[in-house]
This record gives sequence, C-alpha cells and structure tokens, in this order.
Amino acid sequence: MHERRFLLSLAISTTPLFGGCQQPAGDDDGTATTGVASSSDDSGSQTTTTSVTPAEPLTTDGSSTSTATGTDTTGDAGATEASPEPAECEPGAQEDCAYSGPSGTAKVGACRPAVRTCDDIGRWGACKGEVLPRVEDCRTAYDEDCDGQVVCLGEPVWARDFGEPVGAAPGSAHAWAVTVDGAGQVWFAGKFASLQIGDHAWEHDNDFSLFFAQLDGHGEAGFAFADLDYGAAGSGEVLAAGPDGRIALGAINVGRLRVAAQAPSYVTGDADKGAIVGVFGPSGSYQWDRGMMPIGTGDLVIEALRFDGAGNLWAAGSFHGDSDIGTPGSPQILHNVGDSDALLIKMGPDGALEWVRTYGDQDMQEIHGMAVDAGGNIWLAGGFEGQMAFDGGALTAETNPGEGADMFVVKLDGAGKWQWGRVYGDEKMQVFTDLELDPSGNAVVLGRYNGTVHNLGVSSMTGEHRTVVKFAPDGDVRWAAHWPSDVYSELTSLAVDGAGQVVVAGRVAANAGAMTIAGQAVAAGKTDLGVLIKLDREGVPIWPARTHDALFTVAAGPLGEIYMAGGFVGKFTLGADETFVLDTKDDGHDAFVARLRP
Repeated sequence: MHERRFLLSLAISTTPLFGGCQQPAGDDDGTATTGVASSSDDSGSQTTTTSVTPAEPLTTDGSSTSTATGTDTTGDAGATEASPEPAECEPGAQEDCAYSGPSGTAKVGACRPAVRTCDDIGRWGACKGEVLPRVEDCRTAYDEDCDGQVVCLGEPVWARDFGEPVGAAPGSAHAWAVTVDGAGQVWFAGKFASLQIGDHAWEHDNDFSLFFAQLDGHGEAGFAFADLDYGAAGSGEVLAAGPDGRIALGAINVGRLRVAAQAPSYVTGDADKGAIVGVFGPSGSYQWDRGMMPIGTGDLVIEALRFDGAGNLWAAGSFHGDSDIGTPGSPQILHNVGDSDALLIKMGPDGALEWVRTYGDQDMQEIHGMAVDAGGNIWLAGGFEGQMAFDGGALTAETNPGEGADMFVVKLDGAGKWQWGRVYGDEKMQVFTDLELDPSGNAVVLGRYNGTVHNLGVSSMTGEHRTVVKFAPDGDVRWAAHWPSDVYSELTSLAVDGAGQVVVAGRVAANAGAMTIAGQAVAAGKTDLGVLIKLDREGVPIWPARTHDALFTVAAGPLGEIYMAGGFVGKFTLGADETFVLDTKDDGHDAFVARLRP
C-alpha cells in the first residue's frame, strides 16, 4: 500500500517529501494545484522542480487510474487485467465459410460450404459441415455429384476427335485404352498413322505406331507422345491410374517401339509380338519401363495392369514361346510349357521385378482380366484348357484341348497363394474377357460362352451368350446377366464406379450381327456398331443400351462420370438431340474421347 500512496503523493502533495508515507493534501474536492519535489546532488546542493498536475479522481470502489503508466490496477493487491477485445460477431449468428469444392458446385445438389457459428462471447467457432461432390448414386433422388442433374441419363458433356494434321492426307488413328486419374485428368492411348492432338502433330512413315496422351477434365489437350522413329510399329493397349497419380501404360510391340522420348527402343522379329510396360508421373514425365520380348518366334501380351496400395505395379497376360522380361545385362527368362501360358508379374514402385508366376501345361491358358483389392489380394479371370496349377490349388478344364476353353476366375493373396477358384463351361468355348472391382471388394467380370454353363447365377444356361457376372469376395455369385448374341458380337470393355455401378461397352458385328441386351434387341447394318449400357449395383439397367457408329472402350471417373475412347469413320453423334457431332470429313479413321454424365 505504501508504494501506491507514495506515487500518488508525487503527483498531488504540496509538502516537500523527505521519505516515508504522506497523506495527500489538497482541496476538499480532491484536486491539487501544485507539486514541489526536492532532491540533492552529490555536492549537497538542492534542486527543486515545481509542476502543476491535475489529480485523477479517487474512486470509491478501490480502483484508480495512473496517467503516468496508462495501466489499470484493480484492488489492493494491485493485479493487472487486460482490456477485453471487442466482439467479432453477434452471439448465435452463422455464416458460410470458404468452399473448397470445384467451381460452380457450391449450393448445387447436395454440396454445401461449411458453416461457422458465433459463440456466447462473440467469437467465431470452427467451420463445420462442408459437403463436397461425391459419386452419383443413380438409385437415389439426390444430386450427389452436384452437377444439377438428379436423374442419371448419361448425357454427353464434351467430345473431342483427333484426326490427321491440317493439310495432311487422310490418316488413321484409334484409341484402344482410356483411364482417369484421381485429379480428373483423362489419359488415352492407341495407334496412329497420322494424328494431331492439341499442338502435337505427327505423320508416321510406317503402317502404325503408338501414341499416348492426356486431356484435362474439360477435354483440353496437355501431355502427348508418339513414337516416330523409323520402323516404329506398335500400339498403346492398356492403361492404369495409381493412387499417387502415376500412370502405367501397356503397349504391343510388333517390330521396334519405345514408350517415351527418354526410353529405349525394344525390337522384336517381324512375325513376333512383344510387350512394353512404362510408368509415368502425373504430368506425363517418364519414370521407368520394362520390355518383355519373345526369344525367337513367339508372342507376349499384357492384357491388364493395376497398381496396389503400396505403389507396386501388377501385370497379367499370356505368352507363347520362351520370353525375356529382364533388363539389359540381367535377363529373366520365362519358359513356355506348351501352347500359351498365363502370366502374372509383380514389379516394385521403381520397376524392379518382385516376383513372377506362370500358369500352364501343354494346352492354352490365358489371363484377360486382373485386379488388386484393398487387402492386396489378386483377382484373375480368363479362359483355359488343360490344367492351371497355383500355389495351393488348381483348376481343371472340362473341354477337350483344341476344341474350346472354359472360363475361370481365381483369387490369390498378395504372395500368390491360392484362396479359391471357379470354373464354368463344357466342351465348347467359354472365356471371361475383363474384370473390375467395386468399392465393396466384389468383382464384376465380362465373358462369352457357347454350350452350357452351370451355376452362374442360374442353374444352367445354354447357347451363344454374352454375360456380366458379379462375384462376392468369397467367390459366391451375387448376380449374373446373360444376353443372347450372335457368334461375332462381343462385350469389349468394363468400368465400375465408386457407387458400384457398372458401365459396359460392346460391339455388334456388321452384316446382321445381333445381341439382346437386358431384353433390348440391338442389330447392326453394314458396319460394326458400338453399344453402351449402364447397370446398377444389382445388375439392373439404369438406362437402356445405346448404339453408336463407333467402337470404343470405357472408364469411370471419380464422381461416376463416364469416359469413352475409340475410333470412327465418317460421322459420329453423341446425345439424343445430336448434341455433339464428330466428322472425319474424309475416308480417314479418327480417334475420339468423350465425357458423359452418370
């Protein structure tokens, strides 16, 4: 208390201070007119300073304000307290936070920005409740992907055709593979003789060579590569997108081919067929590749590529004749047992061979579809004769070698050990041709059969059919669709979106080819006819089969959007009212890519 009163006495006392405590003196109203202070220097003389200072009023609640320091003191203990900050908002008020989703989707359909609420002391709380676009579920009445459409109609959003460069003679190009990465970029690959994609223009001196390119989500061209080396011959056939944005390309080599400007060229014999697998970064930057070439006469074909969660790349297909899948100076020889043998390869993130498995005997065995589930298990599907021996299990075909084949689906663990397998067929031709997984770990496969198959969704089916089958993780058949067909028509491509919905592409053969799809008859005229249909997760059509004057493959995007890529001659239209009309305007064959809503 003495310290506080001494400070006050300096401000208001009229009595000289020599130490100790003094009560303030002044008028009855508490104001003082003068203040005098004396002090001595080292010589003993005194210095007197006189000032006039208005005294601050003394309050009756025990608090006072010092004009010398500008601080508030409270109570006899002299504790210091900061001034309260002004309120930011009215308690209970709410406002939208910044929206992090794609432009144009905020407050469309189910999408909403997060909201923050003002608390009881006028401070904004945390932003909560943001809803971003997600996969469109066509069984609901909600607009989950926030595109303004509630009903799934599969309308075209954009379409791009790619033909010969301006001024060049009519050429030829076809896209055989398409995939979409997690950022919504579209990757496609195929073969060409003359082609322009964006600012990239190529004319090749051979029959055809490989191209590989990327479009953004709006269809604008970005990265592109084509092999223009003398004698280059091949095609991009398979694509896969990884969880880290990397892209894997599988190519067929029928002479001399490379998959990037920085990559080596691989050479095969004139009558032979080899494969190249390459991996690229999200912008198309080359990372590594691996050539897989027959030794002498033979073929090696990669029909499926998949990344697993650890960044490993899996490849599956078949080979006929001994082949080398190693690197220069480090050969890795595969010995062919008989006809064609099935092949499964695991490569590390850097391209190193982790392990290789071949399956076969003296007869034909081929893998056409492969996928890796979230648990690292490997699914395989294809056709075979004779026997396929796995690590812990085996399959035996019922057909006579050389007369047909049986269809099979197998599930292995990540080390290649047997979990289960299924075989369907009789002495005629049956084969599964593609396989994709849904988000629940079920496998959807495409296939074809003649003769009789048993226990494939029904007790038995006989005759020429095309089929779509869903298998549960334990191998049980969840559902199967069986569509009567002529012998030449095919189901060619399959995609499964994040809601488990299935998109199927096919080809109805020219000259009276026909297929009955979910009760809908589709017939072709003088040229092959492309067909597209979408099924829900139970195999029920969402919209009926559509036909196009083009052949194509399909992929599903992150929100359930559908991508088509292929080739056409003449005029090709998309949309019920011909929303997009693509036209080669000559006798050439153009490649195309299109995006459809779910």
